[in-house]
Amino acid sequence: MLPTYPSADDLAEGLNLSRPALKVWRIVYALAVDTGKARGYPVIPDQITFHCPQVSVAAAVGYSPRKDNGARQLRNVLPELEAAGLLDTGSHAQTVLCRSMWDCSLWSVKTRREADPPRIRADEWRHNWRPNFSADVLGKSGALKEISELLTQEGKKANHYEAAKRRAAVPDAHFPAAVSSSEIPAPSGLRAVAERVCGLFAFTNLRRRAVEVGHLADAICSALNEPERRRYWCKVLHDALKDAAEGRENVLLYVAEQFRRIVTDLEEGAPRRNAGAILAARLRGAA
Repeated sequence: MLPTYPSADDLAEGLNLSRPALKVWRIVYALAVDTGKARGYPVIPDQITFHCPQVSVAAAVGYSPRKDNGARQLRNVLPELEAAGLLDTGSHAQTVLCRSMWDCSLWSVKTRREADPPRIRADEWRHNWRPNFSADVLGKSGALKEISELLTQEGKKANHYEAAKRRAAVPDAHFPAAVSSSEIPAPSGLRAVAERVCGLFAFTNLRRRAVEVGHLADAICSALNEPERRRYWCKVLHDALKDAAEGRENVLLYVAEQFRRIVTDLEEGAPRRNAGAILAARLRGAA
């Protein structure tokens, strides 16, 4: 027998959410619960992470799915839910035809009142959530096409929710295991850094973004055995975020790729004592 999840309003009680934030929260939480039921969790986890396009979630909420209007309305509300400790979200990337491309968004949703605020884990950043993503890209059969088709149907809002649920709750797919939020570690090693760099831009709360940058810089210094360069690595990440804010989001992808590349070099026997200098020289190409 599957567990009975608390209601969205129970988890939001006492948080003084605005009406738009509460509206979005109810839909996002419903998607998380449906995802948990589809995966058959025997007990309620602290958080549930799923993979779903922002445009699909926006349409399910009732925002216009035309162009980027609905997704923009949704993004205006998400910082309030993140600050309330109900949600963690970020853009996810994977490689198609030797290019790193944004494939969707990750949503980590709090599902137990006593749990810590949710946080997308390193293994969830690494997970291949959409094995058929290359077919979506080449065949132009992704979420935007799906939403465009739904616009022509009757009962649009219900149909939009079902479309979002199909993308979030895939019963037959393989997913990372659910763990308690207290078990989520800080990033450890350059591989974890590479997977979490792309999610930095999704931290709309600047304080949380700064904390994550600090965690990543600590992990870099530890992996490269150069604790004296923490400020330098913080600056590298902040500069990449500045470029992303100015519309050059591919810079974050480039930085992540350089961390993955240096991991491969070290695994293949490159001189460890020069790894930091080599990585720094490669990252100058992101400027």
